[in-house]
Amino acid sequence: DEAGISAATIYRYFPSQQALFNDAFLQDIGAACEEFKTMVETDEPATIEQFGIKFVDHLINNESTFQMMAYLMLRDNLSNPVMGKFDSVTKIFFDLFTRLLTRHGVAKEQARIHSHAFVASITGIIMTFRNSSVRDKASVRNHIIKVVRVTAALYTNQLLGHREQDTARA
Repeated sequence: DEAGISAATIYRYFPSQQALFNDAFLQDIGAACEEFKTMVETDEPATIEQFGIKFVDHLINNESTFQMMAYLMLRDNLSNPVMGKFDSVTKIFFDLFTRLLTRHGVAKEQARIHSHAFVASITGIIMTFRNSSVRDKASVRNHIIKVVRVTAALYTNQLLGHREQDTARA
């Protein structure tokens, strides 16, 4: 209604409401990846904590994106083209975080698995605390950010600590 487009016109381009939601989600994640790419590719890359907070803020501020992401992750009977698109977008995101970790000195062979673990941790933190009934939205975000900071510190200390140990051994 807001766009002034009839449902019939939309169905000319999208065979179903599900297809429309999938494309909207993929476009949003693609745009977010560009923002994250900037954080990684600058002369002084973002910290693990900054990356995690940016990820949280994007998903909190884009509730429909978070819901679609969770839906696609949990769905087991999506068509191959949809899963192929979803996999390619998530691969770009994991590649970016892997690149961030390697820019901070994490060995490339370790960076990918840590990228998966960190993103899964952040997603789980959001899922656990986002619908807290005892707090307002700002308090919920603040609590999620506190937990993300602790998580980022664990990754930072462990990953960069290994690098320092390897350097000391050499």
